[in-house]
Amino acid sequence: MKALVTSVAASTILAATILFPVLGHAAPIPPKASMGVAIVSVTPRTVIRKNRSVTFRLQLHVRGIVLDPRHIGKANVPGRGHVQVYVDRIPADAYVRRDAKRWIGAPLAGTTLRITVPPTLIGARGTHRLIVALAQNNSVLYRVPAAGATITVK
Repeated sequence: MKALVTSVAASTILAATILFPVLGHAAPIPPKASMGVAIVSVTPRTVIRKNRSVTFRLQLHVRGIVLDPRHIGKANVPGRGHVQVYVDRIPADAYVRRDAKRWIGAPLAGTTLRITVPPTLIGARGTHRLIVALAQNNSVLYRVPAAGATITVK
């Protein structure tokens, strides 16, 4: 009988702590995803591989971050940074260290971008993905969703 009473008491206490949090301690609220980037438009969508270069024009919508060109490469300031453009994938280490070898163009701090690159840098013939990611001042990516647009190399 004593084991039954102990079991009922333990169950009641467990249920009470789940249903009625202790006064003065608010339950943690998950952070809002207020920072983000979207590609409004990208031109051209088709790239001719044998051309010497291609200039992409990207129009972005950025929220929750101040694009700060004067502080690229300097100390991080929360909520400030720039954008980086990748082709087909973002390297996993870009979220923990600066990875300048894999983005195209330079770190950019604007919502209207022009990036001129040789088509061979985009990749082989076929479809590819231009990916825009938000980065901190030190060029390490913020852990927020990136935006992408499909392009074709002919």
